[in-house]
Amino acid sequence: MAIGSEFERETVIDRVIAGMERKAAKRSSEQERVTVRHDPPAPAPAPHQVGVVPLRRPAGGPIWWLVAGAAAAFLLLTLAVVQRFGPLVQFDAWVSAGAYDAALAHPAWRSVMYAVTWTANTTTITPVAAVATLLLIWRHRWWQALMLVVAMLGTAGLRWLVLTSIDRPRPADRLAPSSGWSFPSGHTTASATAALVAVLICWPLLRAQWARVLLVAVAAGWALAVGISRVALVVHWPSDVVGGWLFVAVVVPSIAVLVRRLRW
Repeated sequence: MAIGSEFERETVIDRVIAGMERKAAKRSSEQERVTVRHDPPAPAPAPHQVGVVPLRRPAGGPIWWLVAGAAAAFLLLTLAVVQRFGPLVQFDAWVSAGAYDAALAHPAWRSVMYAVTWTANTTTITPVAAVATLLLIWRHRWWQALMLVVAMLGTAGLRWLVLTSIDRPRPADRLAPSSGWSFPSGHTTASATAALVAVLICWPLLRAQWARVLLVAVAAGWALAVGISRVALVVHWPSDVVGGWLFVAVVVPSIAVLVRRLRW
């Protein structure tokens, strides 16, 4: 009887152990199936991606190198104007004399330059900028409208500070009505500001590459033509015009970044 009882106990124990082993094996099998189902193996990298570590785009970019270069060039030009640097004074006088002779010899050319410079008059460009601002507000493009207003007013205000600080006289033999000091050119600054802001606002709205190229060409061509007209009519020295372009290249991108940061 003792032997039988002991045998029965061993049999029961063996059954319990076997049952536990079966349950453990079943549980392990289920876990393996879950792992395979939810964690598929990652795809192998493409041959050209092997060994490539993704990098974040560095802060800034080529545009800020251009802005920094424009700022340095503007400071150097301003210093040359203030110090009446001999080669610059001679170059301005030589170009202005040639422009004066050409305008007198070719009345049609002078008329074209009058028309071009008119497009950047305060009485012309201010209403256009106001209508553009209202149109942007109507289209609920609040930040673009803010950038337009701040850029136009900001460049005008900062230019006035530079203008009154330097007090550079205009050329004597002017062929168009003009008043005030000369450096940097007001018409050049206003037209370049409007052109650059137009590109910044319209660029994201245009999908076709040809449309973007046309936008930049028209905007840059207009700003360039206005600057040339100021020299052709002998109301500004050439360095006044170059100074206006450099001034805008520094101020407008800075204002655009400021408005963008306020937005976010």
